[in-house]
Amino acid sequence: MRPDAMRSILTQGLFAVVLVGAVIGGGGQGGVIDHALVLPALVLIGLTLQERHRGQAATVPAHLLYGLPALVLLLPVLQLLPLPGHLWQQLPGRAPIGEALQQVGLMPALASGSIAPVRTEQVLWGLMIPIAVYVAALHMSHATQRRWLSVLLVLAVLNVLLGLAQIQGGGQDGLYWYDVTNVGVAVGTFANRNHLASELVMLVPVVMALLLELREESPAGAWRLQGWWLVLVMIFLAVGVTLTQSRAGFALLMAAIVACAVLVAVRTRRRRLERNPWLPLGLVITGVLVLQYTLYAILLRLSVDPLDDLRWLFARQALHVASLSGGVGWGLGSFVHAYDLIGDASAAQPFFVNHVHNDYLELWLEGGVLAVLLIALALVALALRSVRVIRDLNALHGKRPYLPVAAALSLWLVLAHSVVDYPLRTSTIEALAALLLAVLLRTPADPVAQVPPEAARKDSRPAGVTRSPLYAIASRKISP
Repeated sequence: MRPDAMRSILTQGLFAVVLVGAVIGGGGQGGVIDHALVLPALVLIGLTLQERHRGQAATVPAHLLYGLPALVLLLPVLQLLPLPGHLWQQLPGRAPIGEALQQVGLMPALASGSIAPVRTEQVLWGLMIPIAVYVAALHMSHATQRRWLSVLLVLAVLNVLLGLAQIQGGGQDGLYWYDVTNVGVAVGTFANRNHLASELVMLVPVVMALLLELREESPAGAWRLQGWWLVLVMIFLAVGVTLTQSRAGFALLMAAIVACAVLVAVRTRRRRLERNPWLPLGLVITGVLVLQYTLYAILLRLSVDPLDDLRWLFARQALHVASLSGGVGWGLGSFVHAYDLIGDASAAQPFFVNHVHNDYLELWLEGGVLAVLLIALALVALALRSVRVIRDLNALHGKRPYLPVAAALSLWLVLAHSVVDYPLRTSTIEALAALLLAVLLRTPADPVAQVPPEAARKDSRPAGVTRSPLYAIASRKISP
C-alpha cells in the first residue's frame, strides 16, 4: 500500500475516533474519555497539517486553517504564562489572594494569570478535540462531510432511544452515564438534559438540508426511501427534544422548525405542495407524538415563573465576581474557585454551583475583556459568513449547497442556547459545532464559477477585450 493511502486511512480513522468518541463519551465535562481523546486529536492535527505542507490540501486558506485555531487558543495560553509573584499581585483582585498565600507560605515565585492554572490547562488540552475535528473536516469534500453528518444523525437517534429507555426505566441508575444528572427525564449520553436538547436541535436543520440536497441530486422517485428515512429522523429529533423537558430546548426547536419551513418555502416556491408530501405528513406525525408523550410536562415547566429560576441569582453573583477582576478575568475553567470570592453568599447556598448557566457571562468572568473581544469578533465573522452563504444559495445555478446554510442556522441556535446554559462546555457539542463550522466555511461550490450555460455562450472572451465587427459576423448563426 502506498504511503499516501496509508496516511489517508490513518487520518480518517483518527477522525472517526475523535468525532465519534467525543459524541458518545463527551456529554459530561473533563471525563475519562475527554482526556483519552486529547492524544488522538493532537496526532490528527499533526497529520492534517503535514498533508497541507505536502501540497495535498493547499486549497484551504491559511487564515482558516491556522488563524482560527490560534485565536481559540490565544486566551488560555496567555493566562498560563508565568509572571513574577510581585507582578502577579498587581493584577486586579489578586492582592487578597496573594496575602493569604503568603501567610501560609505558599506564594510561588512565578504565578500564572489564572487563579486555577490546572483547570485552565485542562481547558487548553480539551480544546484540541474540537480543533482537530475542525481542521480535519475543513479538508474534506462536501460528500465526505455529508456522510459524517449522517453518522451523527444515526448516533442522535440512538441517543433518543436511550432517553426513552431512561424515562421508561423510572430513573434507574444503570441507564444514566453520570452520577450528577437529571434523573427521571431523558438525558441520553449527557449529564444535563439541556445539552441533549441542544444536540438534537442543532441537527434539525441538518436533516432538512440533507432532504433538500437529496431532492435536487436524485432523479424523480429515486430519493423516496432515503427521504422517508430522513423524515423519520426528524421526528425522532423533535420528540427527543420534548422528552428532555427543556424549556430552552423546546423554544429553540420551534425556532428551528420555523427556519426550516422558511428554507423549504424558498426551495419549493412556484411548486405545488403535493409534490413534496413528506413535509406535511412529517409535521403531522411529529405533532401527534409530541402531544401524546411530552407536551403536558412541557406546559407544567413553562407555567413556572422564569424569575424564580436560580439562573438570575447566579447571574447577579457572577457579575459581582467578574467586577472584582477589573476586566482581566480569573482564568478559563476557574469559575468554581472564583465563585467562592463572594464569601458567605456562596457558603450559605445548599447547592453546589459549577456554572453561571450563561456562557457569555461566564466567559466574561473567566476571560475578561479579551474574551469579550474574541466573542464579538467571532459573532461578527459568523454573521458575515451566514449572509454570504444565503446569498450564494440564491446565486448558484444547478445544485444548491443547503448544508452550509443549515450549518449557519445550527451554530446560531447553539449560540442562542448559550445565553441560558453552557452547552459549549461539553466535548460533544464542541465537536458537533466544529464540524458544522467546517461545513460553513468550506462551501462546496464557488458562486462566481457557476455561470449559466447561456451566459457562457454569449460572452466567452477575456475581461477588457472587445469583439470586432468581423468576429460578430463570423460567429452569427445562419438561419435555416
